[in-house]
Amino acid sequence: MLRGNPLLNPKSFILLYIDVDVSFYGYALPLENKGGGTMKDLITAIIQALVDQPEEVSVNEIEGARTTVLEVTVAKSDMGKVIGKRGRNAQAIRTILSAASGKRRKNYMLEIVD
Repeated sequence: MLRGNPLLNPKSFILLYIDVDVSFYGYALPLENKGGGTMKDLITAIIQALVDQPEEVSVNEIEGARTTVLEVTVAKSDMGKVIGKRGRNAQAIRTILSAASGKRRKNYMLEIVD
């Protein structure tokens, strides 16, 4: 049903949407690097878009031989927004991290620190 018109094809829409600068609530995501950015930058941009106090967000990167741990610290009042109901936001961020890390062939773990 959607195959005939390329403008209505969901895959075409996604490709067109990715080429546009994306911002969440006034915080621009780093798209100018086109894959050259770090995982720390990616997670920082996502977390800052979720919280009320983005200046309180800090991401500490601990590198190991095969695994890199990203420790996220936010204000106490924003902890629930990062974790989300039943941990859905945290799981979604971990899914994005996992998908983005496949290209680098390194495992990344996200730890949300109290």
